[in-house]
Amino acid sequence: MIVGGVLSVLSTNGSFGSCKNTVLNTIPSPDGSRSLVIFRKECAAVVPYSTQASIAPSGIASPADKIPAFFIISGIPILTANWVGDNAIEIAVAAGEKIFRKQDSVGDIKIAYK
Repeated sequence: MIVGGVLSVLSTNGSFGSCKNTVLNTIPSPDGSRSLVIFRKECAAVVPYSTQASIAPSGIASPADKIPAFFIISGIPILTANWVGDNAIEIAVAAGEKIFRKQDSVGDIKIAYK
């Protein structure tokens, strides 16, 4: 019985702390050089989902796994995001949402929140 318990822990240990990113939307910039990537991070049952946004060069494979998020919000809220020029993004979320990260810029790109 002890051996079975140990094997069970060993077989699930690799997936316990793992996370999966699911891309919800990819919005190309007006000039096509970059993309705004909105994705959901899904981790083990003890870690709540979060919705995140990052800016990636166009054409990069799996940008949600490679580019750090500039915006992170708890759960799966309704999130509206769009480019308002080659170097500006606007993000709107409902009042009262729990925001973990909210940068005002990423490189030369300004980010406005509503």
